[in-house]
Order: sequence, then structure tokens, then C-alpha cells
Amino acid sequence: MKNNKMKERKKVAGDFSIFICAAEKRVTNDRACGMVQMMDKYDDEVISYFLEHQNQLFPENVADTPEEAEAFLEDCMAVVCSSLQEVKEYFDEAGTDIAGMDDEELLSAEELFALPGGRFLIVEG
Repeated sequence: MKNNKMKERKKVAGDFSIFICAAEKRVTNDRACGMVQMMDKYDDEVISYFLEHQNQLFPENVADTPEEAEAFLEDCMAVVCSSLQEVKEYFDEAGTDIAGMDDEELLSAEELFALPGGRFLIVEG
């Protein structure tokens, strides 16, 4: 029975990294955002943007170098989403009550960083 579920998840997810995240219950379906990003290193855009804007979430810097920023993002399992819809799905899967919030309110959340390339970084510190 367990093997059937694993095969089903792999087929739905389509990626071994995604399956591992689902197995660890950090995400619960193939539509949750940033699953691969959680398992792999964060790209330069994500690291640089977080380094420059970390005071949006924290009163003092938590990182001073790109290496420290990457390590911090990994430690807190920050998530990268490719769209605002994926951000909503992530918060919904995480059990965060965003019902009644419009896009503007969601975008003003301290833990949500709107990256220049159109993606979003969620850092729950």
C-alpha cells in the first residue's frame, strides 16, 4: 500500500525533489510553491534580494554576506513561489488564514518578498 502511494505522488509531482518535500510534509501537493527551491540552493536573485531587503522582516540584519543569507534561508526553509496564486496556495496549505485578504494586503505581509523577476520569496522567521 505504501509503495502505491509513493508511486502516485511521484506521478503527480513529476519530480523526485518534489516527492521528497511531500514525504517530509513540508508541502502537501504538487501545486504548493517552491518545492524544488526548498531542496536546492537559492539562486542569486533570491539571495541578493533577501540580503538587501531583510529589514522588511527583521529589525537587525540576520545575514551580511550571500553565503550567510543562503544559509539563513535554508535554515528557515524559505519558499520561492512563481506567482501570487502559488503564494496563496502555500499559505492555504500552511494553514495561514488569508481568507478575506486582497492581493494588496497579501503583498504587504512582512514575510512575503516580491522579487524583481516576478517571483515571490516567503520567509517565516
